[in-house]
Amino acid sequence: MQLAKNRVMKSGRYHTVSKTKENNKGSRVVVVVAAPAAPALVVVAEVVVVVVVVVVVVVVVVVVVVVVVVVVVVVVKVVVLELAVVAVALVIVV
Repeated sequence: MQLAKNRVMKSGRYHTVSKTKENNKGSRVVVVVAAPAAPALVVVAEVVVVVVVVVVVVVVVVVVVVVVVVVVVVVVKVVVLELAVVAVALVIVV
């Protein structure tokens, strides 16, 4: 019985339910009964976890892309302004 109970508990498809029961001597004992786990809840939980992970990954990718675009735009503006200042200085010197 113990071996069968251990096998059921290790399989992951069942959860255990404890029940109190009276044995043949009149004392009360706790009996562990293997009951089938709710597969629908497990599937829903897995889907929710996958959706949350996908949303987090998409948000992180969007934030990284926005930061890269902003940095590139700022660098290009600074470089263009520096080139304009140098060009104006060259025109004034010439």
